Amino acid sequence: MPDTASHILLVETPPALQRHLRLALGPLGLRLHWPEVGQVLESLDGRRVAAMVLPLASEGGLSERQALRLTREAHARGVPVLLLTQELPEAVRVMAAHPVGAADVLACPSEPQVLRARVAGLVKRFQAHAAQEALRESEERYRLTTLATSDAMYDWDMVTNRLHWSPHVRTLFGHPPAGIRPDFHWWARTLHREDRRRVLASLGEAIDRGAIKWREEYRFGRVDGSYADVVDQGYILRDTSGRPLRMVGGMQDVTERKRAERNLRFLSEAGARLGSNLELEETLHRLAWLSVPRLADWCSVDMVGDSGRLHRMALAHPKPRKQARACELWTRQVESASRRSLLAHVVETGRPRWTPTITPAHLAEVAGGSVEALAALELLGAGSYILMPLKARGRVMGVLGLVMAESGRHHDETDVVLAEELANRASLAVDNALLYQRAQQAISVRDDFLSIAAHELRTPTTSLKLNVQALLRRLSGDGPMPPREQLLSRLESIEQGVARQEALGSQLLEVTSLSAGSLQLHREPVDLVEVVRGAMAPLAQQAEKAGCELVLVEHGPVVGQWDRSRLAQVVTHLLANALKYGAGKPVRVRAVGGADWAHLSVSDRGIGIAPEHLSRIFGRFERAVSGQHYGGLGLGLYITRRIVEALNGEVHVNSRPGRGSTFTVRLPYSPVRPQPPSHEARQSSHEEVPDRDGSLHAD
Repeated sequence: MPDTASHILLVETPPALQRHLRLALGPLGLRLHWPEVGQVLESLDGRRVAAMVLPLASEGGLSERQALRLTREAHARGVPVLLLTQELPEAVRVMAAHPVGAADVLACPSEPQVLRARVAGLVKRFQAHAAQEALRESEERYRLTTLATSDAMYDWDMVTNRLHWSPHVRTLFGHPPAGIRPDFHWWARTLHREDRRRVLASLGEAIDRGAIKWREEYRFGRVDGSYADVVDQGYILRDTSGRPLRMVGGMQDVTERKRAERNLRFLSEAGARLGSNLELEETLHRLAWLSVPRLADWCSVDMVGDSGRLHRMALAHPKPRKQARACELWTRQVESASRRSLLAHVVETGRPRWTPTITPAHLAEVAGGSVEALAALELLGAGSYILMPLKARGRVMGVLGLVMAESGRHHDETDVVLAEELANRASLAVDNALLYQRAQQAISVRDDFLSIAAHELRTPTTSLKLNVQALLRRLSGDGPMPPREQLLSRLESIEQGVARQEALGSQLLEVTSLSAGSLQLHREPVDLVEVVRGAMAPLAQQAEKAGCELVLVEHGPVVGQWDRSRLAQVVTHLLANALKYGAGKPVRVRAVGGADWAHLSVSDRGIGIAPEHLSRIFGRFERAVSGQHYGGLGLGLYITRRIVEALNGEVHVNSRPGRGSTFTVRLPYSPVRPQPPSHEARQSSHEEVPDRDGSLHAD
C-alpha cells in the first residue's frame, strides 16, 4: 500500500528543542523523524518528505557548511527547508551561499503557533508542487500512450459535455482539426445512421446502471463518406455518490479484421454453394450471382469453347433491363480494344488483370473511337474492373469479369486477393461440372453406339436368316427349287451379309487395337494413286446405288514409305463417308504429291457439318448427325485419324452445312521409285515406335 502521509525531517535537533517542536507540530498530524546528519540522504530517498527543519549552530544544531549541503540535497528533491536560528546573520549566510536558498527561516525562540503555521505552509507548498508534478507526469504518460497506440483516444468531460480527441482521430478517419467538434454531439452525428440508435442506447444504459466499463462495435464515419468498423471501449469515472464525471476510452479501427472475417465467411459460403451442383450452367449462374454485390455491381462469366473462342455463359446485374445493353456493349468493346481482347489476354497469360480506377482516357481507349460506345460506357459508369482467369489442371477454362459501376466503389488489392480465392473455388467446381458433363456425354455416346451397333448387327443378321430359311425350305422339299439365277442372287445376298458382319466386327476389333496402342505398320514403297484406285473399285457398286459419280484427279504416281493396307483403310473410310452423306452428287478424289507432303482429299456436296461439330467428329463413336437417319458405328473417321497420325501425318476437314465437306490428309513424302514388296523388306521395316499417347506400336 503506498505511503501518502507527510513526513517531516528534524535534523540534529537538541533534546530541549525536540520537546518544543513536538509540542508545536503535534496538532498537524505529521510524521516526525529525528535523523542525524549522516542519515538525512537515506531518509530523503526512502520517504515522502514534505519538509525538512534544520536548526543552526546558534540553536545547538548544524554548522553553516552542513546546513548548506543539506539544503542543496533537499532542493534537488523538491523538499522545502526551514532554518531555525537565534542569530539571523548565520541563516542569511546559508541562504546567500545557495542561489535558490532555503524556503524559509524562523528566529528562535518562537511561539508554538507561529512555528506550526510556518511548517504547515511548507507542507501545503510541497503538496501543491507534488500534485502539479503528478499531473504533469500523468499528462505526459497519456500523451506517450496516445502516440504509442494506433487507437483514437478520447477524454469526455460528462459534466461540461466537452470531448478531447487524440491526434489519431485525424489519421484514422481523415477528419481535419477544423471539422472535429470538441463535444459529444459531433461523435454521435458521425455514427452510421443504422448503428446510432443502438449505440446511444447502449451507452445510456451503461451510464444509468452505474457501470464503470462500456464496450460497443459500430461504424464510424470517415471524411470521404465511407465508414470504418470500430471497437469502442471506455471507462466511466464517478464520484463517491456514483454520479458520472468523466469517460476515458479509445476507438480501435478493426475494418480490415472485419473485412477478413466477412471474406472468410463469403468464401466458405461460396465453396459450399458452388460445390453442391454438378450442372455447368447452374454452377456458372451461381458464381455470377455470388459475386454481386459482394465483389462487383455486375459480373460476367465467359468460357473457352472447343474452338478456342470465348462464349458468354452467365451475366448477373441487379437491374438487367436498365443496364443490359450497356453491359453487353462494355464486354464487346473490352474484347475488341486495340485489336486485342483483354479477356483473351487473360486466357493466354493465365494471369488476372485489374484496374482500380477507370479514367476517361481509359474509357476512350476501350471505346475504340466509337462515339456510341463511349456514350454507353459513360452511361454504365464503370469505375473499376477485375478480370480473373478460371484455371484447373494447368489450363484456363474461362474468365470471371467483375465490374464496379453505379455504387461508386473501387476495387483494391484485397478485392483482387478475394476474387482470386473465389476463382480458385469456382475453377474446381467448374472443372468438376465439366468432367460430369463430359461423363454424361460419354455415357450418352456409349448408349447411342450400343443402340446403333445392335441395329447394324441385327440388320444383316435378319437378312441372312431370311435367306437361309428360304433356301432350307426349298432344299427340304417345301416347294420347287428356285431358278439358278434366283439361287445365285440369294447366295450373293448371304455373302454380302456375311461381309457386312465381318466388316462391323473388324471395325470393333480395330478400335480395341487402337485404344490399346497396338497399331502395327509395315512401311514399304507405296503408290498413293494406285491405292486410291484399288479402294474405289470395290465401292463402284455402292456409288452407283447412292447415285454418286466417283471422280479421281491425279498427276501420276505418288510413291512414299507407307503401309499399303492401312492407307487403303483411310481411303475406304473417307470414300464411304462421302457416299453416305453426299448421296446423289459427285464425289471428287484428289491424290497429288508435293515437295515434302503428299495430299489426299475427298470432297462431296452433301449435307455438310455444322461448325460446332467439326472438332469432335474424329472422336471415337462420334457423329455429327443422328444415327437413326444414317447407319454406321461412328468409327470410320476415328480409325482414319489414328492411322494418319501413326503415319506422322494429319487430317482435317472443311465443311459448311448444305455445301458439302472436304476431308484432307497430308502425309510426309519424299518421292521414291515404286518397288515390288518383298518378305525381306517387310521384316526389315517392321519396328516399334511410341504412339501419341506414350504406348508403343509397330511401325
